[in-house]
Amino acid sequence: MTTFYLVDKESGERLRKLTPDEARSIEAVKKGRAGPEEEPHFSLMQEVHRDELRIECGCRPDLPRGPLLGPRRTRPKRIFPVNLRGHDVAHAEDCVFRVEELPKPSIVYSDVFNLISRADAPHGDIDPDFPVNRKSRGLSQGQRPRTMRGVLWTLMSTARLHRLAVADGFSSSENDLAATRDWLMAIQKAAEQFYLPPEVPASEFLFTDPKSWNSGEVGKRLDVARRDRPEFKEPFALLCWFARDVSEYEVNGKNRELGHVKVRTPVVRPIIGDKPVRGPYLFLGVVERSGDGRRWECTKACAHPIVAANCPIPVDSHYERRALGSLRSLVRNLTESAKLKKALGGAVRVELEKPLTRTEVAGGPCLPDFLITVTRPGAYSHLPEGPGHPKHHGRFNPRDRARYVVEVMGFDNEEYERDKEETHHRMRRIGPLSCMEGRKFDSADNPLRRQRETITADIEEDLLERWTVSETT
Repeated sequence: MTTFYLVDKESGERLRKLTPDEARSIEAVKKGRAGPEEEPHFSLMQEVHRDELRIECGCRPDLPRGPLLGPRRTRPKRIFPVNLRGHDVAHAEDCVFRVEELPKPSIVYSDVFNLISRADAPHGDIDPDFPVNRKSRGLSQGQRPRTMRGVLWTLMSTARLHRLAVADGFSSSENDLAATRDWLMAIQKAAEQFYLPPEVPASEFLFTDPKSWNSGEVGKRLDVARRDRPEFKEPFALLCWFARDVSEYEVNGKNRELGHVKVRTPVVRPIIGDKPVRGPYLFLGVVERSGDGRRWECTKACAHPIVAANCPIPVDSHYERRALGSLRSLVRNLTESAKLKKALGGAVRVELEKPLTRTEVAGGPCLPDFLITVTRPGAYSHLPEGPGHPKHHGRFNPRDRARYVVEVMGFDNEEYERDKEETHHRMRRIGPLSCMEGRKFDSADNPLRRQRETITADIEEDLLERWTVSETT
């Protein structure tokens, strides 16, 4: 049996030797003979994760120090010892933790989209009717999405559908069908700002009308591209529309009139516990040539939950969906607050968004569930408005704008809360943090409405202290 040591992450000092039972347990989990939640493996890995330690493997007695393992947590009770990236000491050939070097693949996988913004494109033929393009620097190499969900969120963010002020505009449509048509047009417009590698306009191969798939138009367009566009070596198309139901290999199987699609591989969607998050969804699929080369098929897809057909804000859970519905009232109540109007000389402007990209703060990145931005009355009244002149110019100014973070807590156990502590600490660098307890939304002591009213009152009090007290001191 291999000898293992607990090691300090910073100094590399050996703290103690693992007991025989501990050593056997991590080897058994690695070989698949035991579950990661079993003792003593779980207690050991919990200690390694909590105290930021490392495990030194003693499989190389020929070296003064052996290769190191670190913790990887996938779920609250699933923590695995894994090889550290960049560590240059290899395990012994017969060690269970040895990783064989595999040859690098020679192909580019089709789920790596690497969208290029129009401002970065070689020809730079920018649409003069789209003012945002004029000042856009495009996406840097590191910002380009490399997953299907990343592409979907890039399109939604560019179309500003993650902001309540924009998304609420579709709720006034005459019906759900008209609403979905309108915000899908906004996504189509957003696609005009991007190219697919190498120089193919994404809008030409993004289809937001289900009829284009059912009628065969998608396949015909790809056949033409395959014949006439040599720069598009392996042409593919993107399907994007509203979905009521999603199963493992099917989209809108029970609502075929909305755009039924069969998918060759399992549809990627958020799962909490062992259950997928309920719809409705925004669906994104990739159409490629089938393996036998005879037809075009949807080879892979993702489906991300949204609030409703007439409100395409993405959410990660049903708790978030319910919270967003209640936070709409918070926005209205703060905007109409008589106390704020009297104290500040007018109505504040309140914006609610679902952040889709991480915010870098001291200590690392964080991704809040919701971000509320409040603008002081008259802060930007001297600037022109209209096309090309957004209301908020310049860098964030705390004298004129205040930001608040809202997190929706889905669980109430100690391990979950401990995992959230570090990210919550980072979020507080953005602004005051409020937590909503999803499991109590229907309780008698702290229901959803009461939680929302508490947050509203806290923000109102903070604004008064921030913008009235500061002027009198």
